[in-house]
Amino acid sequence: LAGRSSSELESDLAWAIITNNAAMSDGTALFHADHGNLGAGTITADNIGAGRTLMRKQTGINGQRIGVRPEILIVPAALETDGLQATADLTPNAIGSVNPWNHAFRELVVEPRLDDTSAVVWYMSAGPEAIDVLEYAFLMGNDGPMIETREGFEVDGMEMKVRHEFGVAVLDHRGLYKSTGV
Repeated sequence: LAGRSSSELESDLAWAIITNNAAMSDGTALFHADHGNLGAGTITADNIGAGRTLMRKQTGINGQRIGVRPEILIVPAALETDGLQATADLTPNAIGSVNPWNHAFRELVVEPRLDDTSAVVWYMSAGPEAIDVLEYAFLMGNDGPMIETREGFEVDGMEMKVRHEFGVAVLDHRGLYKSTGV
């Protein structure tokens, strides 16, 4: 239970940064037109394409194109069916029925925490090997909860203390895209 609770805490903190649209070190919100990673619209082929174009046009510190490719589609639970349809492997019966995204994403992430903020906002992310988006940090290399126990004198049994020292931060806005969903 302590391990699961610690894992949930890590996820809560990471998703809170994304859903709260935290300010980056440049003082601009994580998702902002100035960062070139904010769009609008429901999950359609055209809107996914618009987001992909914005991600592909991202530039590095030196101004050169870095060619970020969205590999992960992230949706709230309310949009799970739309996410599945957008990434489905279909055999179309007409050219207009081709799903251009059926092999574009390597993963669909359905995150119920997103529903708490909005049931229509969806995201795309580059793969973690392409660009460092989030950084997890653990105090003194303890990458899990630390559990201490002692036999109780005031209680019959054992007392337990669980401590989890963890932090998360967004390193680079270039690996993320957000659609307002409308």
